[in-house]
Amino acid sequence: MPPLKTFSLYQEMLTPGLENYLKQKLGFKTALTRLIHRSETIRNRTGTSHTPKEILQQPWTWLETAWRISRQAQQLKAFLRKAGVTHKLAAQRSRLILVGAGTSDYVGRSILFCLRRRLQTEVLAIPSTDILTNFSDVFLPQFHYLLVSFSRSGESPEGVKTIEIARRHFPRVSHLIITCNAQGTMARSAMAKEDTYTLALHESIHDKGLAMTSSYSNMVLAGLALGYLDELGRYLHQAELLSIAGENILSKYADLANQLARQGFKRYCFLGTGNLSGAALEAQLKLRELTDGKLVTLSESFLGVRHGPLSGLDRHSLLVGFLSQSLQKQKYELDLLKEIKSKKIGSTQCMLCEKIPRGQQSLARHWIEFGLAKRSTLLDEFRPPLDILFPQMLGLFSSLRYRLQPDRPSARGVISRVVQGVKIYEEEGT
Repeated sequence: MPPLKTFSLYQEMLTPGLENYLKQKLGFKTALTRLIHRSETIRNRTGTSHTPKEILQQPWTWLETAWRISRQAQQLKAFLRKAGVTHKLAAQRSRLILVGAGTSDYVGRSILFCLRRRLQTEVLAIPSTDILTNFSDVFLPQFHYLLVSFSRSGESPEGVKTIEIARRHFPRVSHLIITCNAQGTMARSAMAKEDTYTLALHESIHDKGLAMTSSYSNMVLAGLALGYLDELGRYLHQAELLSIAGENILSKYADLANQLARQGFKRYCFLGTGNLSGAALEAQLKLRELTDGKLVTLSESFLGVRHGPLSGLDRHSLLVGFLSQSLQKQKYELDLLKEIKSKKIGSTQCMLCEKIPRGQQSLARHWIEFGLAKRSTLLDEFRPPLDILFPQMLGLFSSLRYRLQPDRPSARGVISRVVQGVKIYEEEGT
């Protein structure tokens, strides 16, 4: 059971509700809250009615998601056991596949390493856009599969069809659907099906803005819970630390995000190691989506960026790195920063970390610290929801700099909130 202190904190934060929480946070005057304080007319005209608020609400929604899952923990454990994921012998014949498209795919990539270690079973992250065209390559007859499908709307054509085809032709596949829309096609298709469990998150997480913000971070947190169903107290405590650190970043560093967006960088590079590599992927997509493709963005691991992508950095580049808590990983990461400094590449560095490593402050121009108490450590695997906050704000303010509308930034209509127009062609023999 979670400790009483954790119960009281959740009750204190959640009981007043989201609207009261937002009113309290709007008391802080930052570049982010000033957007929300504008009149409804201005917000509608500038396309800032939803995205700024959906970024600001995340610390509250994280607690709500963690609490919601804690109340379904026994049902989830029973479902995973039935799917063969948590039983040691059955797990040898089972595979867990994390499925999504775009940001929802990056959700899976943000939790992959954690679930492999925690569940001690084979876990893969394969986008639905790949599964749909390669069904026979993905599902092997000797294995049982649990497909964990992530979707904000539950309407992604590739995701919906992946589940439908798998049900029809691969009876040894079970389904766990994690969605932000309880009324979506995915959720409704799961009704009364024994091989399927649907975890629908709070309605506020079903972002109305085009870019996925709170939906990404909350689906990551929900997915992480699959590895912590036997340690709910620890899971809830990490979500608590996540919420506290998130409030710190949103209140202390929104102005820095606005300042950097105004500096006119042409290229953005995001780096993360292990679990944080998924957050780096999501970060580069946020900048690209919210600026309608006007910015060149890329993501890599700290080690991988040397293998070509480093050539793209120059004085017009902002390098944003998610510095690991692991001292071993951090050594690799700091070595890269030292190399960039020694080669005088010219990019501006901005690092996110729990605490600036001793004697290393000169390696980056900007440091973003989480502001947690010394004895409190937020595990790397819980950090993607936190580390993505700053890139989300960078994307928001960059969108406004280009005179775009963040809620609907695709001026040419190239992309939409829910992908449209995908024709489905099934493989021969399926």
